[in-house]
Amino acid sequence: MMMGGYVSATRHELERRLLLTRIPIEQVEAAFAFVSLPDPALVLQHVTLEDVMRVALHMNPVLGGQVFFSPFWEAIIRRHAAARAIVWHELCEIAAFGQLGVTEPGLLTRSDRVFLSAHALASWREAEYWERWAASESDSIYAASFLLAHPLRMPSEIEAIRRVLRRDWSIGVPVPDPLELDRALRYFASKDLSWTKLP
Repeated sequence: MMMGGYVSATRHELERRLLLTRIPIEQVEAAFAFVSLPDPALVLQHVTLEDVMRVALHMNPVLGGQVFFSPFWEAIIRRHAAARAIVWHELCEIAAFGQLGVTEPGLLTRSDRVFLSAHALASWREAEYWERWAASESDSIYAASFLLAHPLRMPSEIEAIRRVLRRDWSIGVPVPDPLELDRALRYFASKDLSWTKLP
């Protein structure tokens, strides 16, 4: 596996890499200030500026000298209602890559088995985040419903995530009843999580 990548980089190295992406440090600092505010799900606690730097690098990779900017990064810096869930997903994905021995995830393709494994675990952790956020608002919706009803994922991707979760992480995701899935969809809608509501 690649060594010396951004997954375990020092702050100095993260700052150097950010210069290559042309992401202003002010954007990173603004994103950090936002995720440092009280989290309704009580999950995003003790996030560091370095964590947010890693998220910025992870979401906006430099490949062949070209920066590929993610629309989700824009959602974070604009404080979209779902921005914290997006940050949590990215942090969990980066942590999963670390567990899998990958220090430079940007070199992987989205079809790479290791990428799929990290993405699947992060998607599950994100679903758990949504479950906790809903619970903080006295709405009991299971993580499985959030995973399967996610409005930004195609059904084929969701099924692939379920398979990989079982295969690589021994996490079985039951299929909730249609009413439960509808409740998850309505909760997502209440937080403006849709392609049309993202920046």
